[in-house]
Amino acid sequence: MTVARQLNIFPLAIAGVAAIVVPSAHAETFKSTLSPAKPAFAWNGYGAGGPGFECSNEAEFQCDSVVFTLETTGDLTLSIDTEGEQITNPSGAMPYPNLDLYLFNSDAAGVKSGEPIAEAATASDDEKLTATRLSAGRYVLEVRSSFSVGENYAGKAKLSNFPLATAPPSVAAPSPAAAPPAPAPGAASKPKAKRSAKATCRAKAKKVKNSKKRARALKRCAKLKR
Repeated sequence: MTVARQLNIFPLAIAGVAAIVVPSAHAETFKSTLSPAKPAFAWNGYGAGGPGFECSNEAEFQCDSVVFTLETTGDLTLSIDTEGEQITNPSGAMPYPNLDLYLFNSDAAGVKSGEPIAEAATASDDEKLTATRLSAGRYVLEVRSSFSVGENYAGKAKLSNFPLATAPPSVAAPSPAAAPPAPAPGAASKPKAKRSAKATCRAKAKKVKNSKKRARALKRCAKLKR
């Protein structure tokens, strides 16, 4: 929550122009990959630099940057919360600390391209922006000083409204083959024993009607070994 108080040591009047003593910037580059498995990221930075200028490599105008890699489409919400109290400038100029957020497309090295795709630049010391329906890719956030004499801040990033992973369609397991029906009780029968040649011969001989011929046939059968 922002609590305003009057500044009684700044600004300094130099040749009739209000001036702020600005410490050298303490710029850092943070990196994060956001995905459905890891949709949030937090970092702690330090806002400093000249008032109202874009970031550059000059010591007075360096600023923190956060390089994001989005692994999926979604809404990206970024916010910062300064730790100190916001100071009201008696001259009516912009109160400070006052840090602003600018989000750009980026290459793999974190170099921005084009105009900001989203920004939050108000008179508040805490800022928040949401970029909706961002495609998977790389982006860089610049935390610029609108007016700051150096202030710690806490940053947060959150990816939301991303498509949920869908499970592959299930494949039904094949039905097991039906077991053959069990035989009815008592239906099982023993295989018939094979007749020996001798027994077969005697059975045929007994069917002969002529007694003499039947007797001769039986004699022949008797000579068989089995």
